[in-house]
Amino acid sequence: MLYRSGENLFEETKKFCCNAEELWMYSPFIRVNKIKEILDDPRKCKAIVVRWQTMDLLVGVTDFEKLFNFCNDYNISLFRNTRIHLKAIRNEKNHIHFGSANFTNMGMGLNGNIELSGVNTDKNTEDINYLNSILADSKTDEITEDYYKALKIDIDEKKRDFKKIKIIKDKDIVCTVKKKFLLDSLPQSESPDRLWDVVRSGFNTKTYSENEILCAKHDIQSYTNEDFSKESKEEFLNKLASGFNTTPFVYELKFKVRAQLNYKMGYTQITKWISKTTLSVPTPSRHEIRDKRWVNRLHNWIPSLDQVNYKSEKRHKTDGGSGGTNLLHYIGNDHGNDYNNLSDLMNSLRINRKGGKSPHQFILLASINELVKNKKQDFSLIEIETEFSIQWSNAKKLTSRAKENFAMPMNALRGKLIKFNLINNEVNIQNYRSEIELKEKVESIKVRESLFKLFNSNTFTSKDILNFYNIN
Repeated sequence: MLYRSGENLFEETKKFCCNAEELWMYSPFIRVNKIKEILDDPRKCKAIVVRWQTMDLLVGVTDFEKLFNFCNDYNISLFRNTRIHLKAIRNEKNHIHFGSANFTNMGMGLNGNIELSGVNTDKNTEDINYLNSILADSKTDEITEDYYKALKIDIDEKKRDFKKIKIIKDKDIVCTVKKKFLLDSLPQSESPDRLWDVVRSGFNTKTYSENEILCAKHDIQSYTNEDFSKESKEEFLNKLASGFNTTPFVYELKFKVRAQLNYKMGYTQITKWISKTTLSVPTPSRHEIRDKRWVNRLHNWIPSLDQVNYKSEKRHKTDGGSGGTNLLHYIGNDHGNDYNNLSDLMNSLRINRKGGKSPHQFILLASINELVKNKKQDFSLIEIETEFSIQWSNAKKLTSRAKENFAMPMNALRGKLIKFNLINNEVNIQNYRSEIELKEKVESIKVRESLFKLFNSNTFTSKDILNFYNIN
């Protein structure tokens, strides 16, 4: 009998595993939460062979650290074979469960991919030898502790030039994530107020053009996908804001504005950033982005739906003409003053250029935690550097191949958790990774209120903070 996704595939796979005494698993993509559901006792599993191609790990289509830790916990041998595409389980009787489904939510879930599997009980020697040969070939790539650490370092280095937006939930490669960074994920209606007018009219074709109605329907589907016929404008805008402000493309742009030394970005800056960041194919030129008014609409949407933190300013030419450009300002006094514990703080850390949270960020936070014990919020660069060096020594196991540099994590935390006080506000910093340049141009840093309150209202130790690097 064949096992069909959405019908009996998951139950029959689980039954196969429950009836076995020993198991060997082969699958390109694996989610730990799914194999925990399949295996009644993980100790039955003697070995797992996973693909773990570089792109698999960069994109996040398969568990990496979670799977390694799971295998360690249950003494399961873990092997990497970048050529496997088969999905199979063999038991001690040499019965083989095989098919098209990865051991993931999309492979085994009720609402996942369309899959088909079955069981072979023939005990054919050639078939068994085939699976055993894959296992034997994979033993040169057994994922030991040292192998895992080296692989993780290699992957982290490759993430430097890889646009890691968000970990994908069990879908092969980048379709879902990519969609969120297409230009079509940005608003198409001229403003939230205009969108409300079109929606409130019932998409009246006599009042509004066909294009305006299509734009309005696009924005409703993108940010709310609800019926607003009985709601007030205030309720409508609140729900719209919730969906819009959490859109990855918009969130990244707002972060970019906050990260500027003067907390503002001009029209041309935003246009360049959109052209560089979007995953639309072919990549649109800056002229195309301007012609289609993507930036203009963002200037209307962002301040309207996040008035506490952003405003748009029309800057005219000095000769008094009608030309000029818009500036998008970050005006919030702080960003996020609701960290209840260390976990909240650590989860808020932004992914760095390598695609992960580097040890430098945790060491800098441990340093700041020590400094604010004196009830101060402003610190000189010398104070930061001195404490950072102390904490660096305490965290050698996190930094075996990293270079001690306190400037690197300061840029990652700048805007959200710390603020730079410049010696001369007219001078720009060219290289944030340069300790020498920061010492020349930054007089001090101020710890933002959110971070100051968290560290002052708790008794966290440096070790508590550094331990989160291993968790994350």
